[in-house]
Amino acid sequence: MLALYLSMLEDDGDKAIFTEIYEQYERKIYAVAMHITSSAPKAEDAVHDTMIKVIKHFDDAKKLFRKSCDEFDPWIVTITKNTALDILRKEGRTTEMAEDWDMPVPDNVHPESEFRALVGEIRGMPEKYRRVLELRLVLEWSFDEIGRELDIAENTARTRFQRGRIMLRERLEAMGYNDKGRAL
Repeated sequence: MLALYLSMLEDDGDKAIFTEIYEQYERKIYAVAMHITSSAPKAEDAVHDTMIKVIKHFDDAKKLFRKSCDEFDPWIVTITKNTALDILRKEGRTTEMAEDWDMPVPDNVHPESEFRALVGEIRGMPEKYRRVLELRLVLEWSFDEIGRELDIAENTARTRFQRGRIMLRERLEAMGYNDKGRAL
């Protein structure tokens, strides 16, 4: 897919910058799109459309990317979110669908009710911990990025992540789950 995007650019310097952007952000924006659409094909479409938009506005993208990730990261994530929501709107689903999103049940989890209980526990966590866990575990953001997004210090983001993880583990143990030595 990268070759297709590169064929849309003429300058070798632009191709190198776009390649760097693609390699650095493709996984992250896929996770964002997947979270919103809950469909791999739709998430792939959102990533593709996002990359096309980056190319269409490449002069702006290049300036932001060269300047700092502090500005580029939110820019590309916002484009991805809007693109994924546009895909859902085209098929008649509203933005509320993302709020009620449930991950597909993994193969190793037997009863669907147990998985739904787990998702309910995560959703029931205090916002400041739940949000940090989502950004870190689902979107794979760094603590620095989380701090900037939530307007908190990087160390505060780390602390909230650790406390949220402990809180989630305690909630799961209270429900009868045991992590059997696996990191939670």
